[in-house]
Amino acid sequence: MNVYLISGLGADRRIFGKLKFPENTVINHIDWIPPQPKEKLANYAQRLSEIIDPSKPFAIIGVSFGGMIAVEIAKVLSPVVTIIISSSLKSSHLPISYQLAGKLNLLPLIPASLLKSSNKLTQNYFFGIKTAVEKKLLSKIVNDTDAQFLNGLLGLF
Repeated sequence: MNVYLISGLGADRRIFGKLKFPENTVINHIDWIPPQPKEKLANYAQRLSEIIDPSKPFAIIGVSFGGMIAVEIAKVLSPVVTIIISSSLKSSHLPISYQLAGKLNLLPLIPASLLKSSNKLTQNYFFGIKTAVEKKLLSKIVNDTDAQFLNGLLGLF
């Protein structure tokens, strides 16, 4: 079966490095693409889904923001299963502070550098980082994230 993996906001395929799948699984990473100006989340998800071959059974796995994208894709395509990890089915399920920041359009005002540094400060708490190897990998992923691109994705909310 084809499995399509969507990482979290500001992350990439390295986040899935420790997952093990059956031998007959074909892994496909859905990489982030630049958002269009004033693009809505559903439209962005539709553009990301173009990599998916819906003529064959497939599954989608999304982490965090990638889980929200996976849910949007599942509304349009028909995966056998959609798995979300550390994510939410609906924006109304997000913490009230996130909802308020979205309604007030505050997210685009937050410098990506601040978000990136907060990821480093909270990595043990939010990401369950336990080993030096995991800490090094997360730091590398955060450092490799393009701040301007991250700000563009925040505009989808």
